Amino acid sequence: MPFNLRSFSLFKKLFKQRSADEPATDRSTDIEAIKNRRERFSDWLSPKPDAIKLYPGENELFRKGLILVTDTRLAYIDPFDRMLKTYMFEHMISMHKQFYRTTLFNRRLCKGLLIISLLVLLIILTIDLLDSNSSGFFLIYVPLLASIALGVKVWNDMKPRYVIHWRMSDLTYEEIVQEPILRERLLGSTKREDFMNALADAMNQALSGKSWSPEHNAPVSPSPAAVIDAKPALKLVTDNYE
Repeated sequence: MPFNLRSFSLFKKLFKQRSADEPATDRSTDIEAIKNRRERFSDWLSPKPDAIKLYPGENELFRKGLILVTDTRLAYIDPFDRMLKTYMFEHMISMHKQFYRTTLFNRRLCKGLLIISLLVLLIILTIDLLDSNSSGFFLIYVPLLASIALGVKVWNDMKPRYVIHWRMSDLTYEEIVQEPILRERLLGSTKREDFMNALADAMNQALSGKSWSPEHNAPVSPSPAAVIDAKPALKLVTDNYE
């Protein structure tokens, strides 16, 4: 059969009819297979550690990425030390949350000054390149570049920093620190702050169900009456002279 416009339209109709006759489940299966191949390829490029296991008897309170909080322990994989760390809440005696974030006005003011300085620098460079008699602009570059460098340094020092640190019964000190990357700062993303808030809430919830007693070196009942009975009675200094 010679190939012409009529035969081409016939082949097109047959292809459309064949595509319509294929079940939707097959197409969804193909899409899932493609996604699985992409995930395997990404894992091959940058292998990720396995998720932290949840043991019987534990109640999961928070899980995000490589951090797990249950009613018994805090477990996470430290990306710097490349090790799994576990801390039992029954031996945790304090937990603090320290967030640093500048005001919206300071952030916008710093960004605005940097943008204006860069625009002025581009204008001066354009004039200097187009006009051969603009040699006097050379003295302007020094304070302008210095102001841009100072603005970048100030903007870098204004980077938000979110810290959760805790102290154990043996007086060891640990912390989890999060700082937004450059893209998140430019877009004004607060996902790291929300993540640290959720982590702090989960740790506080776990700590509220534990009570550590130095006398017994073991968890006791969180009820007030039991905690008072477990602690030794207070002895005044003046009792030694009676």
